Amino acid sequence: MEGGWPRLALRFRVERYWKGVKAREEVVYAGESDCDHRFTVGAKYLVYARGKDRSTGCTRTRKAGEAEQDLPALGIRTDV
Repeated sequence: MEGGWPRLALRFRVERYWKGVKAREEVVYAGESDCDHRFTVGAKYLVYARGKDRSTGCTRTRKAGEAEQDLPALGIRTDV
């Protein structure tokens, strides 16, 4: 635990990927800082993981329904 924040390993089922590991499941790490996202089991997310340790800390990770600006930049049509 660095800086007093617990590090959490989170396993996601991957529906689409853009960069990095091309797997059906991916483990990322969260909870390392006060700017990290709080995840809800069963919700869909657009996850930005960085570094070898696949950290989500202080990234644009957000629930899929809140990613309207990100999805078109990644080639996902939202107007259909």
